[in-house]
Amino acid sequence: QRVAQANYAGQTYTGVGLTRPPLPPMRDQSTPPIGYAQDGFYIVDKAAGMGSTDVVREIKRKLPKNTKIGHGGTLDPFATGVLVVLVGHATKLSDLFLHADKTYVANLRLGFQTTTGDLTGDVLPDTVRSVTEFSSDTVAHEHWQNVAQTFIGQDYLQRAPDYSSKKQDGVRFHTLARQGVKPPDRLNIKKIHQLFVLSVTPTEVTFKVTCESGTYVRVLAEDLAKRAGTTGHLVGLRRTKKNGLLLPEDKPLTEPLFVDLESWVRQQNTFLLSAPVTRDFRLGRVRTIQNVLESRDFMNFAGSAHYSLLAEGDNPSQLVGLAVQENQVWNLQRVFHAPHGGNGLERGF
Repeated sequence: QRVAQANYAGQTYTGVGLTRPPLPPMRDQSTPPIGYAQDGFYIVDKAAGMGSTDVVREIKRKLPKNTKIGHGGTLDPFATGVLVVLVGHATKLSDLFLHADKTYVANLRLGFQTTTGDLTGDVLPDTVRSVTEFSSDTVAHEHWQNVAQTFIGQDYLQRAPDYSSKKQDGVRFHTLARQGVKPPDRLNIKKIHQLFVLSVTPTEVTFKVTCESGTYVRVLAEDLAKRAGTTGHLVGLRRTKKNGLLLPEDKPLTEPLFVDLESWVRQQNTFLLSAPVTRDFRLGRVRTIQNVLESRDFMNFAGSAHYSLLAEGDNPSQLVGLAVQENQVWNLQRVFHAPHGGNGLERGF
């Protein structure tokens, strides 16, 4: 059985600015609470020049004291677009957002690389190319699209940039780089799901990419330019999609949007469990958990997805667990306990 997957591009959102969403009506004290409307996600269209922590801090300031809050993955200060801020019980799903696929629209400036791989860095003199040296094929849309397709359908070995949060002996790469120390090469295999060239001029290429978590788009931009026979660096980056949460590509949002957690749970692809299996999951009975995650029914349901929610069959909004697939093996990452009802997050893990 399935619960239909949501498309958050439209009316599913409720615009609430940076104010607290309304609380539900008071319930009789004999009835267990089902959580507050403040549990959910703010979908923020981050502006260029603003840090991700600044956005989280601003929203936190507008919420009741001691409200739990976090983010589902940061954006570089110069980048714009989807920043997911998790509030209340939704913070316990942060791993799901941190490791989700993402979609970006990026602007690649041709002619030279920089120390950071983007417009904030210094020019690397050895990489400078005059635009007059470019052949007609280099600026042709068809040529660039053919080059882009070489990243699809195969493992993409990507080098972590010198200016990144990777660590060497406990010290971040960007700290070493600013001290004049060259960080060691750190290679990671990444998947590029889609890569489309949107426009080409003699000096700039705009492309759209959907990639797995942990992919450095500025390094991808450099590698795209290299495969095309030139050099370049990133001058614009807009994240338009993260874990199914969408933003328009051509215009910014004027205020954050709020997605209620219980509504979101009901609209996800969810694998439903019987009452006895639900009980075994919450008791941590390993054999039952393995049998479910290795069953043909679950495999056919989940397919190649990165994650799957599991819920009570009689009440799909009652979460039981979060399963994550890695190297074609499914593992139970979290168990949700909610013996008194609600969305499955109120009693912790």
